[in-house]
Amino acid sequence: IEVKIKPKVHLEKEVTLEMDIKVTSLGGKGYADIPIIQNREIKNVMRFKDGETKLIAGLLRDEERKTLKGIPGLKDIPVLGRLFGAEDTTIEQTDMILTITPYIIRSIPWSDEDRKPLWVELEGITSSTASPRDIRASEYSEVPAGLPPLQREPPKPQSEEKKETGENRAFLEPPQLEIPPKGEFRINIILNCSQEVANMSLSLNFNPQVLRLKDVTEGGLIRQLGEKVPFLKSINGPTGMVTIGFSNPDMAKGVKGAGSLAVLVFEAANPGESALSVTSLSANSPKGTSVSFKSSGAKIIVR
Repeated sequence: IEVKIKPKVHLEKEVTLEMDIKVTSLGGKGYADIPIIQNREIKNVMRFKDGETKLIAGLLRDEERKTLKGIPGLKDIPVLGRLFGAEDTTIEQTDMILTITPYIIRSIPWSDEDRKPLWVELEGITSSTASPRDIRASEYSEVPAGLPPLQREPPKPQSEEKKETGENRAFLEPPQLEIPPKGEFRINIILNCSQEVANMSLSLNFNPQVLRLKDVTEGGLIRQLGEKVPFLKSINGPTGMVTIGFSNPDMAKGVKGAGSLAVLVFEAANPGESALSVTSLSANSPKGTSVSFKSSGAKIIVR
């Protein structure tokens, strides 16, 4: 496993990681028992908070092997050879899941000199041709006389402002359910994304004395990205914890709108009450910026 990471530390105590992950494995034997080497590679850009953990997946590998067994010579006879031999077909799919947690051990120190305002001279520079190299900044203690007053940017229309600051929500449906012991039921994890989301990791907890999580199935929202987008699920029944996530290999595309992220299949184990709550949720846009969500849980009564 070869992992190349290029970090960038931001002033908001966040970290952007450009990652290139390559996995080399033995895929079988070819002519004259020469080993076949398989390579899987994924590239992604993710933004973290200091100490935040996220899942990375997408290193899928599908293997299909066919083996013909039988009596030498007779098994190769057309049509009749099936009476003297048997064909075994084995299909395997493997996926590698990595967790990454960055920690900022040293940040850039700020001095009083860094906090002083700068006057930027923009004479002769237009917005279409200006570049950082063309701009020369010189420090002034006050604004030079004779300059026109600063023009404030006109306020945005209310509809446009509301569209840009739309709320991203993650909630469970139904929010409350009463079920008899040993009964089976399903809980939908619904996402309402006003921004594009390229990857997400979501963790929930429940009372393992009351509920037993049997399975987690993929929802319809992820299928917007295609059929081969890896869907992650990690169930820890004894502790009552489940982690769900997805990561789109195509970094330029994400999901948007409302839909089902996943369906949780539960069984009522014993009488009692259990809360289903979202303990952590992290998501990123196709550009690698963090996307915040508001979440709400559910309540299950078994009696």
